[in-house]
Amino acid sequence: MISVKSVISKLQSAAKLSGRPRRLGMSSRLRQSAEKLSGQPDRLRNPKLSGRLEPLVLLLLVAALTGCNSRKNCYESTDVYLRLGFYNDSTQKSVTARYLTLWGTDNEYLWCDSASVSVLPLALNPFQETTTYIMWADVDSTHCYVDTLVFHHTNRQRFVSMECGAVVEHTLTGMQLTHNFIADALMADEEVTASDDEPENILLYVR
Repeated sequence: MISVKSVISKLQSAAKLSGRPRRLGMSSRLRQSAEKLSGQPDRLRNPKLSGRLEPLVLLLLVAALTGCNSRKNCYESTDVYLRLGFYNDSTQKSVTARYLTLWGTDNEYLWCDSASVSVLPLALNPFQETTTYIMWADVDSTHCYVDTLVFHHTNRQRFVSMECGAVVEHTLTGMQLTHNFIADALMADEEVTASDDEPENILLYVR
């Protein structure tokens, strides 16, 4: 038979143990996992997410390297210019127009300054369907002519190649000119494309 005194003694011993701070134990497997993680740098813990990101990072790296080297391997013409040819109004022969200065009114930029050319390449606005230039012609020390050239055109994108990318080409739909230095004009070719052997688009007959 268990005495009351022995029961009280056991209860007192249990109370003393419950009041002591307890140390949390760690299993050997959990301790090994913690030691492995503590010796490695921080990284993604989700293996599914990590597996998805690695191909994406590789793809972006390849794309960046390809983009850096693509222009170096471009051997095709990507310059798109409207070509103005100058002709003498009396003889109808090609002439060199001297001391020409052109100012683009769309973006307010100086296209050429005191140039002497027989064929003049002009850029058309790829975002609008009208491009305007102001042309000064210093014929001699006493005569200076000023003309306004307005070109109407449509724009289209054309993919050239992987190495060269795309260009914006144009189709001329009309033109308006003043007639001070320019006596007359003829639209010879309405297509303005990226080509090294592009013919003259506009023939300007000057005084």
